[in-house]
Amino acid sequence: MKKLSLIIIALLLTLLPQSALALEAFNISSYDIDMKVDLDNNYTITEVLEVNFSEQRHGIIRSIPLKTNGGKPAKVKSVSVPGQDFETYKEGGYFKIKIGNADAFAAQKQKYTILYVYEIGYDYLDDMDELYFNLIGTQWDCFIDNVKFKIEMPEPFDSEKLNFTYGTQGSKASEGVKYSVDGNVISGKLNSKLEPYEALTVALPLQEGYFSQAHKKTNPADMVQKYYLLIMPLITGLGAFFWFKKGKSKPFVQTVEFYAPQGVTPADAGFIIDNSVDPMDVTSLIIYWADKGYLEIEEITEKKILSVKKTFTLHKLKDLDTNAKAYEITMFESLFNEFGDGSSVSTSELEHKFYKVMSAVKEMVKSSWQDDSDNRIYKKMNIFISAILSLASLLIAFIGFMPAINTGFGDTFAVTVILSLVGAIVVMIPVWGFMYVVSWNRYKEKKFGYYAALILSAILSAIAWSIALYLSITQNSLMPLAISLAGAAVLSAMSFMCDKRTESGNQYYGRMLGFREFLQTAEKDRINMLVEENPHYFYSTLAYAMVLGVTDKWAKNFESIVTQPPDWYRTDSYGRNFNTIIFANALNNSMSSFNSAMTTPQPQSTTSSGGSMGGGFSGGGSGGGGGSSW
Repeated sequence: MKKLSLIIIALLLTLLPQSALALEAFNISSYDIDMKVDLDNNYTITEVLEVNFSEQRHGIIRSIPLKTNGGKPAKVKSVSVPGQDFETYKEGGYFKIKIGNADAFAAQKQKYTILYVYEIGYDYLDDMDELYFNLIGTQWDCFIDNVKFKIEMPEPFDSEKLNFTYGTQGSKASEGVKYSVDGNVISGKLNSKLEPYEALTVALPLQEGYFSQAHKKTNPADMVQKYYLLIMPLITGLGAFFWFKKGKSKPFVQTVEFYAPQGVTPADAGFIIDNSVDPMDVTSLIIYWADKGYLEIEEITEKKILSVKKTFTLHKLKDLDTNAKAYEITMFESLFNEFGDGSSVSTSELEHKFYKVMSAVKEMVKSSWQDDSDNRIYKKMNIFISAILSLASLLIAFIGFMPAINTGFGDTFAVTVILSLVGAIVVMIPVWGFMYVVSWNRYKEKKFGYYAALILSAILSAIAWSIALYLSITQNSLMPLAISLAGAAVLSAMSFMCDKRTESGNQYYGRMLGFREFLQTAEKDRINMLVEENPHYFYSTLAYAMVLGVTDKWAKNFESIVTQPPDWYRTDSYGRNFNTIIFANALNNSMSSFNSAMTTPQPQSTTSSGGSMGGGFSGGGSGGGGGSSW
């Protein structure tokens, strides 16, 4: 029975509020507040506290919040505690006044007079000014009795709107407060005792402009807000001028070509056409080598219960010629000598291993053109110019966010900068993704993945922009953000179109586009003539068609002309009737399998506004805070 009683008592103790279990070592028997409100919305406050200590303590620590009820920063200045030793410091968002002597204990009954100025200043409320202040805050962990207050306002006010509330945070109780108004002076008292963590709050709505000397601080964001119609078009215009002068390629002549330029491999063609080397550009060399008699491709079909799995083996027929390009030799020898047995290699032997060679070959293809000043295709400045324009697009989006953010955080420039930068990054990332998909796939075959990426990036861009524009409307800053996002989109597009070519590069580019145009639009008569000259013409150009993104159209042109499969591709899946379209699609799928095997690394293991709204509530205002002993 005794044990049961102890358990019940323990459970009851857990249900008691924390304040009942850990009260401060003092009570306040009298708390007088004298507050003078100035026209600059700063308050000169005198607090007189009569404290009864129940344990030996050196003194008390008065804690005053350094943010207003609306989240704006406040300042505490001109602190004095007559007749007492004290020190001040900031901690955890509070201004602390530590009163007492470390070498002596305070008297059991101690009187403290605390004087300070609480600076709020400009309140950033658009439709009103207000006095919304916690005369006593919610952070006193003790009982407070005999609360009296006097508030001197600087100008006349509507006393019918005056309201006092007291109690725990959120309480709207007011019947215990008795007050009177004499001119601009409010005097009163609280007829009940405040329990721990209870507050006394005054709420007085005032006409806009009442605090006539509280001026909004000017910062760079204010300048943006004022001159955005000049700043944003200027940045966009400068960026566009920079792109036209340094990033945009000069006009070129597109020639009619039936073959790729002499000495240009499919990997080279992929780089020339879009200034990048993609995995398909490299794996197309396998088709290129097969057509030249260096290797054979064997397709092996493994039938399972619910699926069919295809694997591939490359069989070397002979070594590359000595005049082959360095990256060709590196890739060819790595395939057969490093990963194969010297004469053959399968996709299973390349999987999760060959990706380092692929990366090296891609860089070698690019370097073979860009490191030779006489042979260079694209200007080296393109990367730098693209980066500058991307930063400019981010900058103009950042500037566009500043007016809206400044409205809510205008007296905290650091917060305005941080939130504006975050907003700019959020809206620009999907836009950059969209531009990347569009620009780097201009000359690639458009498949499901392309359209999925395009749609996803477009949807994310629309969502991010819609949210940003909606929020700017709530802050009456739609126009600056809309103008900035338009400029950011223009600069972003230009950053992904920095493709200025050398004179030699323009010639190669014109010939490659001419060759691509022919692959897309060739007439039957011309194709028949070329096939008569070169019976292997379709297979000789197929690797280029794959790189240039016109495989389907090119294969369709030969549907009734080429009726025999190449001797370098071994498979049992042709069926009775060979078809170039079916073969080209199958070959594309085969190359995709090679891409997957040759570019994928080994998977890594993983482990699993703050206004009173005309009435206010207890503890909802600025100021207040609380105190403790030490």
